[in-house]
Order: sequence, then structure tokens, then C-alpha cells
Amino acid sequence: MELYFVSTLYFSALVVAQVDPIRIKGTKFVYKTNKTHFHVKSVAYQDQGHFALPSTSMIDSF
Repeated sequence: MELYFVSTLYFSALVVAQVDPIRIKGTKFVYKTNKTHFHVKSVAYQDQGHFALPSTSMIDSF
């Protein structure tokens, strides 16, 4: 168990050392080391599949 903890801690430190942090400058995201822009794109996904409610209310369906 101790070996697992030590190895996890070691590899986590390696990953953190390799990741380039992203800073916020106004409304833009910028990599800290080389000052290039990081673009964030998003999608608003709302499932309209099997579990979607019908468009009519329960009173109208009787």
C-alpha cells in the first residue's frame, strides 16, 4: 500500500511539472510559458431522446 501511495505521488508530480498552466488575461485564455492563446469551444447539448417530455401537457392528453 505504501509503494502504491509513493508511486502515485511521484507520477502525479511528474504530470504537474509537464502541464503548461493557462492564465486568464481579460476575456482570453493564454498559455503561461509561450503566451499563445488557448481557445475554448463549447456545445450546449440537451438530450431530446427517449426520456424527453411530450410537447402537450398531461391535461391535454386525456
